Amino acid sequence: MNPTHIFLHIPKAGGSTVVDVIKRQYPKGSAYELVTRGGNLAQNTQRFIDLPQTDKEKIRILMGHMGFGLHQTFKQPTVYFTLMRQPVSRVVSTYEYAKEHPRHALHMAIHNKNLSLRAFVEARLTYQTENGMTKNIAGTTEFEEATPQLLATALNNLHTHFGAVGFTDQFDASLLLFKHALGWPNWPAYFHKNKTVHKKGVHSYNKADLKAIEDINRFDMELYATARAAFDQAIANLPDTIEQQLSALNTANQQFRKSHYWQFQLEEWTRSAYKGFSKLLNR
Repeated sequence: MNPTHIFLHIPKAGGSTVVDVIKRQYPKGSAYELVTRGGNLAQNTQRFIDLPQTDKEKIRILMGHMGFGLHQTFKQPTVYFTLMRQPVSRVVSTYEYAKEHPRHALHMAIHNKNLSLRAFVEARLTYQTENGMTKNIAGTTEFEEATPQLLATALNNLHTHFGAVGFTDQFDASLLLFKHALGWPNWPAYFHKNKTVHKKGVHSYNKADLKAIEDINRFDMELYATARAAFDQAIANLPDTIEQQLSALNTANQQFRKSHYWQFQLEEWTRSAYKGFSKLLNR
């Protein structure tokens, strides 16, 4: 039996774009997505857990914001994959995205208290700003102190349960690795989704604040470094040179974006209208 793939979607690591790619790699009706919109994620996760095994056997790909562990609900073999991001950059993106989007759960807290980046992190409003990747991959999403033991668990999970790990700043190469490691049948062409529009970026913030965030996320820093070394080796082991494959993906992207241009524009216009309406509601 072919393994069921599980995309562990780490927030603000480029996963929204990957989800669109994923949906074109698996047979229609074989994908199950744990969504946050339109309901409570915990409730939606429990709804998945409660599915009959006969339904779970039909799932070829499970994806969503989740912690490690849902593979235990399947009887068939499973393989995880995920996309990671430089930890300080991910925290900055989390802050800027929440600050920009009125419907975000933390938007009002940032604006009501006029929180700076560092104040936002030190307020501990979300576990995602404090070794969130380590917690996701270790299998805990609770707001608890990260420990060396938790990091060891995350590293072991990466080694034993993950077929591929990609990186936001190596996005195209990561998609090619996923295609090779997971046996995707189609070129992983894409449009970027869910990007922060008015972002300032890491280098616009105070160096002392960035260093403090790096120290707070020290376990994520170590997890990232270890996974990045394994990624570099996996890319070097691809059957064709990465330059050849990137060139082929670039060609596929040009064709895909040309043929899907108006579909993408309609989605962007709809998203922009929704954001504008949300801002009016929150005035």
